[in-house]
Amino acid sequence: DSLEATHRLPVIPPSNQGGTISRGSQSSEVDDLRKALAATSGDVTVLAESLAAVQREHESTIGDLTECVAKAAERSIQRVQESLAEELATKCQFLDKSMESRCAA
Repeated sequence: DSLEATHRLPVIPPSNQGGTISRGSQSSEVDDLRKALAATSGDVTVLAESLAAVQREHESTIGDLTECVAKAAERSIQRVQESLAEELATKCQFLDKSMESRCAA
């Protein structure tokens, strides 16, 4: 957006009067080129700052996403552990009852 707002200098070909360019015309062209260079340098600075901001946002988003995935995995592992512990306890109770009935007989 800031690049679009930047004023662009028109490129005007040098006038050729008899094959020579006057000193005043040369000086004006050099000034125009310097202004264009300054504007381009400003554009590069704006682009560099924008890129740095995007990189910071990207790193922050990736960090948040990584943390979210890690927490989800941890909760999932806990649920599986609880489910397996419950299932194992039920099977142990069944075995205990089965052993008791065999011993009683």
